[in-house]
Amino acid sequence: MSRIKNEELDIPLLSEVICPHCWEAFAPQDILFIADHDRLVGDASLGSDARLRFRPTRFNRRCQPLDPAGQVCHDMACPRCHLFIPRLMLEHKCRFLSILGAPASGKSYFLGSMIWQTRKVLLRDFGYSFGDAHPQFNKVVNSYEEALFLNPKREKWLPAGELIPKTQFTGNLLFNEVSLDGKQTRLPQPFLFEYRVPEHSKLTRARLMCLYDNAGESFLADSEDTSALETTRHLSNSSALFFVFDPLQDPRFTDALEKVDPGAARRGLPNAVLHRQETILREASSRIRRFLGLKSDNKHKSPLVVVVGKYDAWWKLLPEARSIQWLKNSKGGKQPGTPEQGEPGISPNAINRMSSQLRDLLASLCPEIVGTAEFFSEQVIFIPVSALGFACGGQAGESGKTGLIRPMDIDPFQVELPLIWYLTRLRSKRESDDQGFSDTDQED
Repeated sequence: MSRIKNEELDIPLLSEVICPHCWEAFAPQDILFIADHDRLVGDASLGSDARLRFRPTRFNRRCQPLDPAGQVCHDMACPRCHLFIPRLMLEHKCRFLSILGAPASGKSYFLGSMIWQTRKVLLRDFGYSFGDAHPQFNKVVNSYEEALFLNPKREKWLPAGELIPKTQFTGNLLFNEVSLDGKQTRLPQPFLFEYRVPEHSKLTRARLMCLYDNAGESFLADSEDTSALETTRHLSNSSALFFVFDPLQDPRFTDALEKVDPGAARRGLPNAVLHRQETILREASSRIRRFLGLKSDNKHKSPLVVVVGKYDAWWKLLPEARSIQWLKNSKGGKQPGTPEQGEPGISPNAINRMSSQLRDLLASLCPEIVGTAEFFSEQVIFIPVSALGFACGGQAGESGKTGLIRPMDIDPFQVELPLIWYLTRLRSKRESDDQGFSDTDQED
């Protein structure tokens, strides 16, 4: 393991770093630095306006690198794509997760709501912190959270499309344009988070998590080109995949819903276009097999979470999920003076029962989703969520305000569960970077 040493620091570094932008693996000593002087501009990968990237040859007395103008440099960049990499990436192991789904499936709503709830639930119920690793990376997801939960117009009915803009394949802050190997390439903007897990020694350890929000158009048939493939290459590095499935895009599902709750499907947020959603998952699985060199009949070892969204609209098809008790020994739910009942954690038995019931429902109505998911991954779990919640969907429907959202009514339903389930799974496999999550369970 490498180390950074100077008069004040002795910091151990990882033996190998993976760039969160282009997924190049490199040794820490190969990192580039970004010139601090404002006149040192021009980069072959990023253009004439970007600050100079260079490998330092001069250092000050504290072993800090100097740019060609003699300024001390603090920011670093990937040696391949030349995009900014925070120093934490050199010090702490990073887990990669990818969120994908069909266009208009609600991925961005899910992402913003999941991160907001995870920040709250991990601190309140587990005592662990979960926050931004670097503000430059998370501008977009922070804007999602602010639009949903800190909106200055929280008392007004707002169009869903204006609250969180649709994830576009081009032309927004979700991609970086770089030149790789002489080709202009579009790389997805990573969202980088730091979570701190207390150890028995009372010291806290930091770990990193990198998430990607994929535009559904990246997986459509007409996006099969070099840029589209490069944009989704992170899928092969992901230790878990979250596939957001919108059941209201499937007429078989909405027909079944109409029989038990007439008008429920119409009360959900409208979809501009319907897609065969299993084709998105099938294309993603095909690319992962291609990137990893897997045989066509080999299953991927990373877990696949099928996140079935908009539960507030279709809950009557699976009412049992409303009463699921997946959280155990919550710190936040313990009354003062109540004796400790054990370490906070989740109930795998309860979650597995809910997943099994939802799988059976989907298998009867949308069997190709279940078949595609289980053909792809060794471990598949199905979780119903609502990024907006019952209050928002119900009031919008009763008021006849189709496609409008009032932020003050947003009350998410178990949207944090997929991410907390993933962290708990790492603990169950005795991963050293996730100690402290308890997943022990007894039969209910």
